[in-house]
Amino acid sequence: MSVVESLSTDKWSTDPMANIHRRISFARDNVGLVLHSAVWRSVDSGISWSKVLEDERYSALLALPGDFVVAAGEEGRFAISHNAGETWNESRLAVNGDITAIAAPDPSNITVSTTGGQVLVSTDQGTVWTEIPMPCRDFDVDDLESREPGQIWLLQRPREEAVRTAAYYLWLSRQKAAAAKNNEQADWFTARERLLTRSLHYTPDFGRRWIAAEMPACTFDGLRRIGDDEVVALSSGHGCVSARLGDDCITLSHMAAGSGWCCDAIARNSICYAGYSHSAGLFATTHDAGMTWHEVQISDNGVTDVFFKDDLRGWALVGSYGGTMVWGTSNGGLTWSRLTQPRLVQWGGRRFKGLTSPFA
Repeated sequence: MSVVESLSTDKWSTDPMANIHRRISFARDNVGLVLHSAVWRSVDSGISWSKVLEDERYSALLALPGDFVVAAGEEGRFAISHNAGETWNESRLAVNGDITAIAAPDPSNITVSTTGGQVLVSTDQGTVWTEIPMPCRDFDVDDLESREPGQIWLLQRPREEAVRTAAYYLWLSRQKAAAAKNNEQADWFTARERLLTRSLHYTPDFGRRWIAAEMPACTFDGLRRIGDDEVVALSSGHGCVSARLGDDCITLSHMAAGSGWCCDAIARNSICYAGYSHSAGLFATTHDAGMTWHEVQISDNGVTDVFFKDDLRGWALVGSYGGTMVWGTSNGGLTWSRLTQPRLVQWGGRRFKGLTSPFA
């Protein structure tokens, strides 16, 4: 049986959020890729960018250390690069719906999930795919992680039609409870609230056996593995939680509360949780496993994705009134610097005056 530690459901909200998937990733020290209405590539730590995939319908990105990069998206779009995003081999996978997330412990073992509730695994760099059994067949997959071949973390949510129905009954039950002041109606409202809750599962053997976690009533949207440990971090619009794999159970612990969208982690002690606060971007970083947090507020809007190459170097996609911006840190999140917009360097890839890199 799963155990929930130090979690109170009144800290969490069931307000629906847009799904946040990996949109920025660095394959080498200075070579990074960004999804922003196309796939962009930088070879100078995010100062300048060039477009390498024109298709706007890619929505998930993963770069492994070295040269191997994968992008995927709508209607089974799938692309692999063996030279850190310089050139690509594009194809279409025969899947139900769109590809929502990618995980790969190494180039030979790739796992993808779809809006049709599928999880497929390839052990030959994307040539042949096998669908694995799912723990919740009526749920879509929001995000996944994989550390070793066959070992998969899975974050699922009720399908859109079920969420719409639940949202209607949530509203209806509020009206009835307010009018009748009836505890029975309030209890029914709580039961409906649970329909919006995500599910978290782990399999050690390609889906033959799944271990489930008891989840708080919160719309988690992001899932990130923490270093080499059997731990993942889950992010939502109202907080960050760590999930640890035990003996046939998953233990959840509350880490950070606040307004956020995404997180990334290098090791058990180093985690960055990012989002927004008071209409401005916010980074909260811990290097002692959540005992203390260092917060940095920035002038741009909310942070939509964050990626750390190691304990010191990280990059983030940040909303701005002028368009999505790339920010960077070279000191483990103590300070962040604004770099550039991926879409602006379309004109010759030149660097813009006034931009400074924390990696210089």
